[in-house]
Amino acid sequence: MSKNRERNSGGRRTSVLYGDKMRWIAMIVWCCCCTSLSMAFTINHCSGGSRCGISSSTLQQQQQQERWRSSRSKAVVLHSSSVKENVKIPKLKVDKYDNPADIGRLITRYGKMGRTDDAVSLYKSLWDLAELQKVENQYNCKHGIRNSNKGKKLIGPTTRFMNCAIDACARARPTRLEQAHDIFHHGVSLGLSPNVFTFGSLMSACARARDGSRALSLLRRMNEEYGIKPNGVVYSTAISACERSIPPRPDMALTLLREAVLEPTVQMTVVGYNTAISAFARAGQWKMAVRLLDEMEASYTDDATTSTLLLPPHVSKPNPDQVTYGTVMAACERSKQWKEVLRFAKKSLMIQKDLNLQMDGIALTSALHACQQLGYADEAIYYLDLMKRLSSSSSSSCNDDDYEHNGENEQKESHRNTRGRQRKGARKPLQGPDEVAYRLAISACARSREEGRYKDGIQLLNEMKKDWNLKPDVVAYTAAIAGCADAGEYQIALELLQRMKEEEVEPNVVTYSAVIGACATASAKAATRIQDDDDDDDDTYLVDSSWDDENGNENTDNDDYDKNNEIQKPLQKALQLLSYMKSSQSNVTPNIVTYNAAIRACAEGQDLIGAFELVDELIACGLKPTIVTYGSLMTACERVGSVEAASNVFKRMRTQNDEEEEEEMQPNEIIYGAAISCCRKARQPDRAFLLLRRMIKDGLFPNAATFNTVILAHTEGKKPNLDQAILIYRLMKSQKLAAASSSGSTSFPPSSFSTEFNTTTPIFCKPNRQTYNILIQSLSSNRRPEEAELFLRKMRLEDGFVPDVDLYTVTVTAYERNGQPMKALRLMESMREDGYDFYEAKVLNEAFKKAVKLVNVVGRGFSSKASNTTESSSSSSSSSSS
Repeated sequence: MSKNRERNSGGRRTSVLYGDKMRWIAMIVWCCCCTSLSMAFTINHCSGGSRCGISSSTLQQQQQQERWRSSRSKAVVLHSSSVKENVKIPKLKVDKYDNPADIGRLITRYGKMGRTDDAVSLYKSLWDLAELQKVENQYNCKHGIRNSNKGKKLIGPTTRFMNCAIDACARARPTRLEQAHDIFHHGVSLGLSPNVFTFGSLMSACARARDGSRALSLLRRMNEEYGIKPNGVVYSTAISACERSIPPRPDMALTLLREAVLEPTVQMTVVGYNTAISAFARAGQWKMAVRLLDEMEASYTDDATTSTLLLPPHVSKPNPDQVTYGTVMAACERSKQWKEVLRFAKKSLMIQKDLNLQMDGIALTSALHACQQLGYADEAIYYLDLMKRLSSSSSSSCNDDDYEHNGENEQKESHRNTRGRQRKGARKPLQGPDEVAYRLAISACARSREEGRYKDGIQLLNEMKKDWNLKPDVVAYTAAIAGCADAGEYQIALELLQRMKEEEVEPNVVTYSAVIGACATASAKAATRIQDDDDDDDDTYLVDSSWDDENGNENTDNDDYDKNNEIQKPLQKALQLLSYMKSSQSNVTPNIVTYNAAIRACAEGQDLIGAFELVDELIACGLKPTIVTYGSLMTACERVGSVEAASNVFKRMRTQNDEEEEEEMQPNEIIYGAAISCCRKARQPDRAFLLLRRMIKDGLFPNAATFNTVILAHTEGKKPNLDQAILIYRLMKSQKLAAASSSGSTSFPPSSFSTEFNTTTPIFCKPNRQTYNILIQSLSSNRRPEEAELFLRKMRLEDGFVPDVDLYTVTVTAYERNGQPMKALRLMESMREDGYDFYEAKVLNEAFKKAVKLVNVVGRGFSSKASNTTESSSSSSSSSSS
């Protein structure tokens, strides 16, 4: 009877220990949560142990074991009291996982889902279960109770479970690096043997935590203290840690790559090489990234020395893949080497076409960025089309189970072959164009120098919403409006602005500034078009152009009114938009960029007073004029030819410099060029030359257009100063210019070159075709054909320009008018060298028929005196025949 009672009592005790086993485990987990889970894993490193080291001191191990025993003791006591009081505690359903592999997969799954606390709690419960099993065995042995688990496979902590828990800490956001190392130290101290996968998980935690130093220390200690040699994955992850460090450590990444490829037992894949290239990319060393790619392609020469190569030349290297080229493109992109980005993009396309691969979304985005910066519209549209194919190719190569819906777009995304991105919050690869891709393509069309490409940008703007269900944002609209601004299509820009408001897209200050800039460009193009039409009218009509209306009244002002209205209308729209921005109805306040655009609109609209009023207004608003402000203001002076207003601009700049203690604002080439053009329009060539001298004195470099303006100013008018124009040409051709003297003299004779320019500065401005056209035509018109012919020769021999037939015509005509047919005939023969047939010019052929006859007579042996007399009479007859 007592034996049965003892047996029953033992059975009840066994039932308490095993029948409610999961209640015990849940109680322990709950206890750990109540007593702070970190106490169970924290190791006191203040006793001299290294935080990044693998080995722990005896004191550290004892302290750690004491914390775990204390946690378990509290759990057992709390469990006993909860059984008596029938307290409800949370339950952890682990009993259905009889296979240890299921536990490992569950921990890994929790880590990928971002449930790091659940993964660590599950791993800790395995240690608690092992402790309870140990306590139970001791109890059974003491009381002679049969072990009911004999022959069963018990679940306990293993190295694999430890690796899964460390991996979960590595995937956490932010990465739990300290907790990962604590789990490692605890497992090793209690008898778990780490393997290469353990260190791979720890290395991954260091990489994601951007701790390159700890990763390098871990790499050295795993072989020295545990005898575990790193494999290719561990090396690649260590290189990734160097790449992600702040700042990046590309030198150490390259050292690790060299070490790995020289190790015979390590097989480095293309992933390690790509990571090293990425380290160079993050550090801005794009040339090093290109060199490493060249060595992977084995494109170095046979005579290249080992010192010039990054890796040993005879080591087998993997072939570059699409990620390799994308990473090199990213390196060039970070360094703003846009043409290099497109070069590698084309190279990648050629190689991937042979391998039946595709560029990924990141590489295509880099190519689009390069197209946007360079203004390559056709290339941008091409790469955008390639990005569109990513969606169709992914949907045809993946199963439905591999897809995830992406919100409203319902685009399907396939998983990568690697598992690196399989964690909560990781960025997923692009499967089709996104908003960034469309913004870059639209901006590329807007920046294109080809006429009318802004229309392609607007088409892309419509396409992104219609075909891809992507809502255009303010950046996309602003890029499209910027294209209209460069084209001067201000009405289309205003329509896009209205469309933004209808679609509830709030314009920003950049948007409004772009629309005002479109108005300014429209006024400028209208003024240029009207000027060209006036020039054509001057050449075509030699009579009064006034006309009568239907009532017989003479109208001479209607054309001028229409022309002025064409220029003024865009200006009025710009000022209305600026007024709206300043009103209470607008949420956007105009900044200095907005005011600069409005001042430019006034300049192109020939409203000089309005331009100066806007400058005063922006100063009253607390804004400070910039160099762009004064450049636009000087342009307003140039458009109307007001020298007095131009002097006022220079005075305002000096006043601002005197009032501010910051660095002085000096006029640039644009301001000086506009001021010189203003003097030319006002028929003040001496002042234009004085500004040129001051420009050189200030250390600026005039371009050919500025020199041509000064030369043209001296060749125009009733009394042109051709000698001064020739001297300015010589100054333009001089290899060494210097700061002009402060002398107020405007004369500039050849002998004064050495005295007026006393300090040399290497400057060389090559004359262009327009320079020679101005000089030759002006010299010929003023009956100086010998000098005109000299410039024809300089034009051909020194600067490599082929003179137009018109330049030969005016020079030959000048010889004919001066009664010099021999020189005219010589110049006529020289035209054959440039491929011209003199006799096809009807004007010259008729004018010099008699001169040719006279030349033949002279060639038969007439005396020089008779020749001169005949030449003079022939010239008179030629003039009368003309």
